[in-house]
Formats: sequence, structure tokens, C-alpha cells
Amino acid sequence: MDERSARHGPWSRPSGWFRSGWLWIVLALVCCTASGLAAYHFAYAVSARSQIAAASQSLRSVSAALGAVLGRHEALPRMLALDPRLSQALAAPTHAAIGEANAYLAEIARSGNLMAAFLIDGRGTALAASNWDRPGSFVGQNYAFRPYFQDALAHGTGRFYAVGATSGEPGYFLASSVQAADGSKGVVVVKVALDSTLRMSGDDAEEVVAVVDEFGVVFLCSDRSWLYRPVEPLSAKDLATLKATQRYGSRLSAAPLHADLLHSLQPVWHRIGDRGWQIVSFKHLRASRSAGWLGALAGVLAAALVMALVLFAWLRRARDVERERSREQLSQSKERLHAVVDNLPVMVCFVSSEQRYVFANALYAQQYGCNARELEGKGVWEVLDPEEYEATQPQMRRALAGETVVFEREYRSMRMYRCFEATYRPEWNHDRTAVTGVHVMTQDVTQTQQRLQDLARLSQLDHLTQLMNRKGFESRLASALSAEPVAGTYLALLFIDLDGFKPVNDTHGHAAGDAVLTAFGQRVARLVREDDVVARLGGDEFAVLLPAIANVGVAERVASAIVTLAQRPFAVEGGLTVHIGASVGVAWRPHDRTIGPQALCHSADAYLYDAKKGGRRTFVIGEALEHTRVDSAEPAATHLKERA
Repeated sequence: MDERSARHGPWSRPSGWFRSGWLWIVLALVCCTASGLAAYHFAYAVSARSQIAAASQSLRSVSAALGAVLGRHEALPRMLALDPRLSQALAAPTHAAIGEANAYLAEIARSGNLMAAFLIDGRGTALAASNWDRPGSFVGQNYAFRPYFQDALAHGTGRFYAVGATSGEPGYFLASSVQAADGSKGVVVVKVALDSTLRMSGDDAEEVVAVVDEFGVVFLCSDRSWLYRPVEPLSAKDLATLKATQRYGSRLSAAPLHADLLHSLQPVWHRIGDRGWQIVSFKHLRASRSAGWLGALAGVLAAALVMALVLFAWLRRARDVERERSREQLSQSKERLHAVVDNLPVMVCFVSSEQRYVFANALYAQQYGCNARELEGKGVWEVLDPEEYEATQPQMRRALAGETVVFEREYRSMRMYRCFEATYRPEWNHDRTAVTGVHVMTQDVTQTQQRLQDLARLSQLDHLTQLMNRKGFESRLASALSAEPVAGTYLALLFIDLDGFKPVNDTHGHAAGDAVLTAFGQRVARLVREDDVVARLGGDEFAVLLPAIANVGVAERVASAIVTLAQRPFAVEGGLTVHIGASVGVAWRPHDRTIGPQALCHSADAYLYDAKKGGRRTFVIGEALEHTRVDSAEPAATHLKERA
């Protein structure tokens, strides 16, 4: 070997080691490149799936809670539709009837924290509204073009989210059909604000949270520049439908969100109930791309470990730092989603299949005197008191079996009443073969229940006399007949018809007639016991139910007293005094005999007919008959007359 060869070694030759070395360098570069690409795609996919899974889990809880909030007011329009003031205004829209309807709707809107409540006739024109006395009132406006009006008339109920055609304020409309006594139909509508229900922060540059309707148009969003814009281009049919219903008015933009903007974001969708709405989280996957590049570097370093051991260790440390940063970003995203859930007025938690808490919002933890962190990992039996735990176990077992369960729990004490509505919704694994846990949504519906009870009570009162109306009386009669009677007692039903009442109306006017009806009702109500029932069935017809009396003589004395009370003079407005009378039919039933409401009413009505036929201002009493007409069973009746 010459001096040059000794100095430069085999790499100085034109062949042999020189050429083989360059070949290995090329192979190493190819292997490192292939390894880096494979590692990039793998790391990117794992990180992206992790972010999407975390966002999807939180969105399911948020959408379930939002669905429960949306359904809170579902029953209110149906209850309002039962109120006689609305049906009266619909059947006879006089100034007085419309005034009563306006006042009632204003009180409902105020007490229920509603944006508005209004009554629409069958042609779509608003007859009465809670904002009747304010600028921009709905009264006189026509809403026949609104789907909630059309659906309520056609199917009984309707619901629709839109920007108000009159007020310009967005809200959720719930409607129910109203049936007037004359057969005419109308619609009662309540408008509820949703923007205060779901508060979404727009400070996060890594994520945009939005709610889209069934046409794909954004109507709630953390980025206000996205509002009322479609995610995808609208078809001509959908655009025409939105314009025809004036859903978003002039705020609707036909231009979809920019494709380049959406291309850089990863959407995570989740459906909200059966309304066709979806809640979506658009996430930037910068962290996933960073994880992908780190994986590529790791792959290259793994392939070139012999050449760069020190460099590999340094890059591995850098990779760990970046992964920690990614975890912090994921943790921040999770905390933001938790903040959304914590702001909902609903107690939310997620329980594993072993009935241990995985997640709970602040309101749920506060209910049980701890914070959300303390609940994680605890068993449900450790947090709930034994009585509540045992009471909710049947519903929990049904949910763990795959059934969505909705139920109410009432708590009563000497001075407090509270009612909670709970929804148990099962969470399935990816192939829906097993339930992995249960979403629990609980909300305090005490005020709602009390309002519904008040509305139900008002719907059974006669607006003039404040006695029970026919509907309430029939309900109390059915309950009394189905209840277990006390041995040795009797049940008596009295039908009362005022004699000489029509001349009072004809001579002195309806105001005087109303005063007489009210005064007579008050006299009868003072006559009977607190547990007895006094009702005005309509016009000048009244009824009294004595559900448990010691003997038939009690019913006779009550009937005789009613005849006497009716003959006392009635003072009306203007210093006038009027005189009327009353005919009473009494049907009684012993405790050991069963009879239906229809037969009992038929018997009392027949005895009333006998009293009128016998000269009026008297009463006829007899045992209730099941099939035979009273006037053909004369010996069963006793005629007692008290004449003026």
C-alpha cells in the first residue's frame, strides 16, 4: 500500500468500500424516510382519535343536558290550552274576553320567565299576547306562515326555533292547539330564550362550538361571525323553505362557511334529541400534527440509532415535552367543556357500569356537599343516602340494561316540597354490544310542578263563582265513587236548578244575574262541610256532593236548607232586591252498594225533574237507581216541599 492509500484508507478507492458506503447511506436515508412517514401517520391518528374521543364524550353529556333543558317547557302550552279564558277569547273575542286573556298570558310569561306567550286564531292572527300593552305587540299580527302554527293545528303541537318576525329576537317557540266550546280552533304559543341556557365562550382559538338546525344553519355559536350561516351550501328547496317561514329573517346568509376554514378544522358532531339539531365542536388538530411530526422524528431516530444515540435521547426528551404540552391542551379543552356543563341549570354526572362516578358537574357535586373531584371514583351508594339509593336502583338497573329512563322524585316535609326530574341515558360501547355507563341528568322542577298544579286547579274552577266547574266536579265525583267507602255511611248527590232566574237576567241585566249566581254559590258553600263539593255546572245549574254522611236525613236537611236559602232576597247593584227559588233532586247510595257516575247523575237529574214537575221550590230525594228511570220508580222517592 502506498502513502496515499495509507493516509485516506479504502474510501479513497474508486470502487469497493467507497461505493458500498454510499449505497448504505442511500438505504439508510430511504429507511429513515419510510419509518418517519409511517410513524407520522400513526402518531397523528392516535392523537387525533384521543382528542376527538374526549370531545365526543363531553358533547354527549352537553347535548343530553341541553335536550333536557329544551324539554322543560314542552308541557306548558298544553296546560295553557285547557284554560277556559283562552277558549272563551277564541270562541267569542269580545273586548272583555280578550282583556282577560291578555292579563292571563302576561302573568304566565312573567311567572314562567318566558319571552312571550300569545293566542292565535284559526286564521293565524294573534288575538291576545303577554306584550299586548307594549310597543311591538304581537296582537293583530298574522303568523299563519310559521310552522309551529301549522303543526299545532294539524297535529296538536308544534315547536320551532326562529328569529321573531315582529320583535326580531331569536327564541324557541312551543305551540299547542286550543279547542273552543263552539268547535273553533286556535293555537297558544310560548316563546323561550335559549341563549341564556347554553353559554359558550369564544376565547378558545383551538375550538369553535356551535349548534346547527336541521338545515345545517348555525344559530348558536361561540364565534358570532358564524351565526345564521349554513355549514354547507343550501339547496334551492331548503333556502325557499327558510325564507317562506322567515325563520331567521334578514339575518340569514345563503353563503356557506368558507371551505378552506372548515378544511383546517376537525368537526365532532352529536345529535340533540329528536329535533334534528346537532351540536358540533370544530377543533384545530395542531397538537395532533405536532405529535405526528414527533413520531416521525422518533421513527427516524429509531432507524438511525447507531448513528445518533445522543441526538435520539435529546429528541426523545423534546418529544416528551411536546406530549406534555398536548396533554395540557387536551386538559384545557376538557376543562372548557366542563365549564359549559357547569353553567347548565341541570345536575349532570356520568356513572360507570359498576355504579362509580366518572364525571359530575359543579351543581351535582354541590347538591351532595362536595366538589366534583371528590366524587370521581366513589360509589353511588357512598354518596346518596340509603333511602334515595334504594329508591333509584330500579331505574338505574333499567338504564344499565340499555333503556332510557325518565322519572320524578318528590320530597315533602312539614314546610318544604321539592320535585326533581331525573333522566338516565345509557352509554354504549362502539359496537353497541354492552352498556359502559349511564348519563344522569337531574333538574329541580319544583316551580314547574307547582305552576302546573296551579294551572290544573285553575282549569277546574268556574271563573264567575270560583266554585268547581263541571270538569272538576266530574273528576271529584269519579274519585268519590271509586274510593273505599266507610262502613255505615251514605253518599248523596244533589242537583240544583234555580227557579225564576231568567227574569232576573231579562229585567235587570246579566250583571245582576251574575251577582245572584255568585251570592247563591257562596250561601251553599257556607252550608256544607269542607270535604263536601259544591260546583256550578253551567248557567243556573249547581251540584253538591256529600261523599260521606251518617244517614239520609243529613241529605234531606241540606236539600231543605238550600231551598230555604234560595228563597231569601238577593241584593244586587243599584239597591235592587230580587227573589228566586230553587228545585233540588237528591240521589243517595249506601256504602255497600256500587253505582256508576252516569247512573247516579241520571237519578239525581230525574229527581230534580220530579221536583220541578211537582211545583218547583222544593226537593225530591230517593235512592239512586242503576237502570230504571226515577219517574217510573215513584215509591223509591220521598217528596219534601218547602214553598215560598
